[in-house]
Amino acid sequence: MKDAGLIRSARPRRLPPLLLALLPAAALVAALNMACGAGTKVEPVPDPEPGTPEAGVVQTPPPGAATLEVTLTEWAITAQPAVAAGDVYFLATNAGGEAHEVVVIKTDLAPDALPETDGKVPEDEVDLIGEIEPFSPGSKASTVFELEPGSYVLLCNVVKVAEDGEIVSHYLEGMRTALTVQ
Repeated sequence: MKDAGLIRSARPRRLPPLLLALLPAAALVAALNMACGAGTKVEPVPDPEPGTPEAGVVQTPPPGAATLEVTLTEWAITAQPAVAAGDVYFLATNAGGEAHEVVVIKTDLAPDALPETDGKVPEDEVDLIGEIEPFSPGSKASTVFELEPGSYVLLCNVVKVAEDGEIVSHYLEGMRTALTVQ
């Protein structure tokens, strides 16, 4: 007997193995899509305030590199005023109570005349040589930069928001100094 144009098979149809393997993934995507509201605009959440940076890492200076010792405190950077051109080994000591960094910029501007936006020197608007990323108080960090003769500024570009909401810019507080490379 025929059922309104349908043909029945004696054995059930089996799905190909690849299709069977993809079914759980397709179901998961569909479930997530429904749970997350497909097509709904989601506003990004800013990263949480970073925790205390890790201790700095000190590497052995390369042979023949000039050494420049840099000390960071609230609110000053101290270093020798001049160094020889070529490979310069920066050995930074964070003698302060907060995390600090060392940013090296080649410029003829005075240390306090660099462009500044929201308390930071925009590193994409200056001749940035490189930096030692923020490292914890009581530790040291090092790096090597090849410096050509000229004028440079060393600065700390850390900006924090205090508990009372006030913005504290290490650069604007005075953490900057000139360096001459001869």
